[in-house]
Amino acid sequence: MTECFMAGVTEENREERYQQLYAGVRQNIDTLGFQVMGVGPGENRPGFSYTIGLVERGWPEMICFALPPTFAHAMFTTAAERWAEHGVPEDGDVDLEIANLPAAWRDLPAGPAFGDFLIQQRMYYESWHARHIDLTDRAMQLVWSDKNGVLPWQPGVERPCVELQSQIIDLGLKN
Repeated sequence: MTECFMAGVTEENREERYQQLYAGVRQNIDTLGFQVMGVGPGENRPGFSYTIGLVERGWPEMICFALPPTFAHAMFTTAAERWAEHGVPEDGDVDLEIANLPAAWRDLPAGPAFGDFLIQQRMYYESWHARHIDLTDRAMQLVWSDKNGVLPWQPGVERPCVELQSQIIDLGLKN
């Protein structure tokens, strides 16, 4: 996982730093199958993590909100292994084996997901490293349940579980 990429970036070294970043991304895609990018919390949003490289397998990229990047990375790794064995899930599919509690997959609209959240994914595939990739702008959000195993759209869910994860799509409050 790339840590603090923007620290120390200046106009003079920006291109070199991006080339270093993308060389590392390429290496991780080639050896591990994907790269995970972690983004710290912002003023009005939680931190989030997302993948770069799954599109090369014909799969959607993954994103999740408000989980520590190391935990998100472990969940994405488990999910990629499951996708390789069982195929990509459908919108709304629940997976009980990614974490100790239920997690679900939601299809994301291309515009907001890629324009506001998967920025480095877009920049990487538009860079000199990967111009040959045909982007489909497909991503899926890994939606985690609250500590009681209740997903955001189910009755009785804890409000923070919904609020933290409703950054791209409205997961709804049912209680």
